[in-house]
Amino acid sequence: MRNSNFSEQLNIVANQNVKEKKYWIEKLSGSLSKSTLPYDLNKISENINLNAYHTEIPIEIAERLLIISKGSNDALHMILMTCLFIFINKSTGDDDIIIGTPVYKIDKSEDLINKILPIREKIDKNDTFKQLLIKIKNGIKDADSNANYPIELLANQLEVDNKNNYFPLFEIALMIEGIHDLKYLEEIEINLVFSFDFNENKKLFKILYNPSCYYLESIKRIADLFVLVLKGTLFNVDDKFSSIEIITPEEKQEIISEFNNTKTNYPRDKSIHQIFREQANKYPAKTALVYGDIKISYADLDYLSDLLASHLIKKGILPNSIVGLLVDRTPEMIIGILSILKCGCIYLPLDIDYPPSRLEYMVKDCNVQSVLVGSGLGDGIPKQYNLIDIGGVIKTKNKVDVKPSEYCPYAYIMYTSGSTGKPKGVLVKQQGVVRLVKDVNYTMLTQDTVILQTGAPVFDATTFEIWGTLLNGGKLVMVEKETILNVNKLSSAIVENNINTLWLSSSLFNQIIQEKKDVFLGIKYLLVGGDIVSFKHVKIAYENNSDIQVINCYGPTENTTFSTTYQIPSDISGDIPIGKPINNSTAYILDKSSKLQPTGIVGELFVGGDGLAVGYINNPEMTHDKFINNPFNIGERLYRTGDLARWLLDGNIEFIGRIDNQVKIRGFRVELGEIERSILEHSSVKDCVVIKRTENNESYICAYIVPNDNMNFTIAIIRDFIFEKLPEYMIPSYFVQIDKIPLTINGKVDKKALPIPEISIDNEYCPPSNETQKKLVRIWSEILNIPQEQISINANFFEIGGHSLRATIFANRLYEEMNVEIRLNEFFNNPTINKISELIKNDIEVNVDGDFDEISI
Repeated sequence: MRNSNFSEQLNIVANQNVKEKKYWIEKLSGSLSKSTLPYDLNKISENINLNAYHTEIPIEIAERLLIISKGSNDALHMILMTCLFIFINKSTGDDDIIIGTPVYKIDKSEDLINKILPIREKIDKNDTFKQLLIKIKNGIKDADSNANYPIELLANQLEVDNKNNYFPLFEIALMIEGIHDLKYLEEIEINLVFSFDFNENKKLFKILYNPSCYYLESIKRIADLFVLVLKGTLFNVDDKFSSIEIITPEEKQEIISEFNNTKTNYPRDKSIHQIFREQANKYPAKTALVYGDIKISYADLDYLSDLLASHLIKKGILPNSIVGLLVDRTPEMIIGILSILKCGCIYLPLDIDYPPSRLEYMVKDCNVQSVLVGSGLGDGIPKQYNLIDIGGVIKTKNKVDVKPSEYCPYAYIMYTSGSTGKPKGVLVKQQGVVRLVKDVNYTMLTQDTVILQTGAPVFDATTFEIWGTLLNGGKLVMVEKETILNVNKLSSAIVENNINTLWLSSSLFNQIIQEKKDVFLGIKYLLVGGDIVSFKHVKIAYENNSDIQVINCYGPTENTTFSTTYQIPSDISGDIPIGKPINNSTAYILDKSSKLQPTGIVGELFVGGDGLAVGYINNPEMTHDKFINNPFNIGERLYRTGDLARWLLDGNIEFIGRIDNQVKIRGFRVELGEIERSILEHSSVKDCVVIKRTENNESYICAYIVPNDNMNFTIAIIRDFIFEKLPEYMIPSYFVQIDKIPLTINGKVDKKALPIPEISIDNEYCPPSNETQKKLVRIWSEILNIPQEQISINANFFEIGGHSLRATIFANRLYEEMNVEIRLNEFFNNPTINKISELIKNDIEVNVDGDFDEISI
């Protein structure tokens, strides 16, 4: 609570400057989000003490600045501010940018009621430098003419978060020595200050930075990249600023020619079944498949697939046809796939658990005429399709009298979820599969490899599991789905079959390692991916399973399973990179104008190489949008992943998050993965997933938490824990305790199966005891849609359906109806009616009629 003289002075000035207030409210309203450059660290410090990095502006750039500014510091300020807007846009992709600057300095600074100005502009990538300069110039002039309004009050009125001691409106500022005073900025807590001092002898450039957020090496790079922006814009003022690159020719060459120098020799011109037959001829008696007590040798698998292929050809199935495959995780699946490929056809995996309507959509979309079905399956496929029982054919053991067809360049069609609500089919080449498993550099695949198949037939990780073994003379072990999901059965299967290589989705991996920490004993290579990999769970694996190498694998279906991989060291801490491109694959990080991003700068990840899919079946528009021509290698294409990433200094790639996972809450950009990682840091949490939900057109964050056994776990403990780590707007509105994270058949989080959060009502009801509490109960009831008689005065607002937006509504209602002003941070610290009524009682007299003197809480 603050009732100081200074606070009263601010209110007096605010009331005298109604026009200025209107300007700032309009200027900063809407989805206000502070512009930031990616942190190296995110340590919370009590006080921010900025370090300094000093450099100089190159002579030719400094001279150009002086020519354009005509020697005016005011003009220099506007020009450099414009360049900083461009730099932040190129570095983050943000179009709505806000940067701070001091007001013009005066002799008696103590007379200033306000010493800083937020400059906010929404920029257009089609603007030239000149056009953007005019916008920034007008923005600075408008801000200066409205500088008398207290910015501190403005931040409170806009309900902008002020977590971690950072100034709530901006954390990057720019100043010019001579017209600005650094002391004005030292009164607020910000992370970066771009400072310029142009005198007769030198043109100095200094960056003041928060060492709790940035390494010096990163600041040096920021300074170098900013100079590149100066060079690219000041000498091309009539060009669109989006056309400039913030990367040196040397680094550009390094990314194109060194980071993506991945070409190696492998049997790129051979088909999958051709390489398999080579293995069958080389290891005829060796076991290829294991399913329970059933063991099938390479020679027998080759024969059975020939037998089925011969039958299909006799049935009139033509080369290049798409053939459906509805099978369970049994040897029939492998026999079916090989037979389809030997016919020169493309296989379409269909999941037995899919609803009939989805199966019918897929076979219709692919114009499928025939479907191979496993024993006892096929009920989900309409009768007009030619259903072929795999088991019935191979039991005949007839003579193979039809030779396989010519080579078909395509292998399979894998359906993935689509943003339109209908799944989209990805057509994958045989070459992409061969490049995935032959002569690879990310793991060891030999005749000694034994892989346990964990993926469903419709999950592209099975591509690695099946062909990683069968195209290298290894052994594939197949088990029922229940074995994968039961940690004890899984452990037994690993031991009994001498499994040495295993793939798991990261969600399934987290779940398994929490239940049985030594479940992976005997595994040499554990490949994990499909989502962000938690270093907390990886450390558990290393500490309890000897001789294991955990590998983070990243890649979309559109680039045949894996694009990049990272062998995680046992002493890993913090975020785990997704690594470097695997052999014969490429990766580029581009800005919105398809320009290369340098090391450390976030952009969209594009992948390519021999694993790139053909495109989407019957969807040329989406194919054209997602698969673009490679601007760095004529004749090749790249796939637009929709993922944000950046290069690290060691040449690895750090995954930042999905572009479409950047949800906005109260106008703030929020990465849900960051909230998940913060919750997982608490020792009482075994697993968690955080999602965005929408109710009545209102978006909110919901956290689902699996607690550790025998731990003191409460929602209140977790809420308090992450409230210390995250800004208020990132605190989930609901925390739901669950027994297990539900997973899809592909091992990913099944968000649809997560329960809708329910409001928890205090069982120990305590009624209101005075008029103030009764009024507060009524207001809460109307905001939360809870009957008044169910609201205890000791109930936590945020545990009975309240969240940050509703807290804002409550604060507004409290002021309107009771003339009491409460700040959000005070409410977060006192979130019960009992505590709020005590705050009011301690500061004002409440009469029986309900009239209140104004107070600021």
